[in-house]
Amino acid sequence: MQGPTVEILVDQEGKITFEVQGVKGGSCTELTRELQARMGVVTEQKLKPEHFERPPDARLTTSQL
Repeated sequence: MQGPTVEILVDQEGKITFEVQGVKGGSCTELTRELQARMGVVTEQKLKPEHFERPPDARLTTSQL
């Protein structure tokens, strides 16, 4: 099984785009956090539908009051 990948694209104007593959939930932003900090100011962030899905190993815990 292949792990997560981060594709880094740089266009002709120097705009850098990260695209994360192979993860669900908020871990995609964790994977790119340090890259974003080193590259400069984030001007736009588009979250893919996978960002809003619960990872397969995530646990949902509830308690009754």
